[in-house]
Amino acid sequence: MKSNNYIDMMMTDKVGTKMISRYSVLILWLCVTIFMPRSFVNAQETSSSLPTKTSQIDLQDLTPLLKDRLIQEGVEEGVKLAFSNPTKTIPADYSFLNLNDIKQVTYSKSSGRFVIRLPALNNAPSYIVTGYARTPVTFPVLINNVKRGDIIDQGNIEWIESDGKPPRNYIENADNIIGMVARRPLNANNALRETDLQKPILIKKGAIITMLYETAGMTLSHRGLAETNGGLGDVITVKNPNTDKIIKAVIIAPGKVQILGSTS
Repeated sequence: MKSNNYIDMMMTDKVGTKMISRYSVLILWLCVTIFMPRSFVNAQETSSSLPTKTSQIDLQDLTPLLKDRLIQEGVEEGVKLAFSNPTKTIPADYSFLNLNDIKQVTYSKSSGRFVIRLPALNNAPSYIVTGYARTPVTFPVLINNVKRGDIIDQGNIEWIESDGKPPRNYIENADNIIGMVARRPLNANNALRETDLQKPILIKKGAIITMLYETAGMTLSHRGLAETNGGLGDVITVKNPNTDKIIKAVIIAPGKVQILGSTS
């Protein structure tokens, strides 16, 4: 009997131990299920609210600061900066740069070229920034391509702004383009030069024209032969067929010239 009682007690202890273990597992599971997700969400929210650190910034981000520094060197306030390497990135430490930090600046007023050395900050190395500072130029261009001999009208003119160096001898006034004839095929969006255009031909070489000579309230007219082409206001040479004398005259209308030296 004692042996059987002992065995019963041992069995009871084992069952109790198993029950306790099961309760412990259940309590642990409840803790994980109820409390851990809330802590995890809070941790996620806290992590997402922290500011992220950017290691690099675009060189373009320093444009206002570099422009102000160049103004101190005599650059006009209306200029725009064009960097030699516009896509360059630099350490984010340079976002805290100020005017007094930039000591080494070279600027050429004639070409607009600048060289700026950015100082070394913390662990960031010194950087050299190059480019051009130029005042924007606005000028008239063609909207569409034109062929040689085409007359340019107002509807084919628009204005564009260029940050770069304007072409030499470009036409600034649209009035000097409208009504002109293309000497050669011209492409749209390009600055025009005086050599690209000419006045419409009113008198062609070899044409019979009327020569006018005015003096003292009297007007004399003779037939003549045009020796050269010309447009309105151009001075051409004409020949008097009666005397074979070559005379200079200014074109005043289609087929009509006024001999130089006469008064109108």
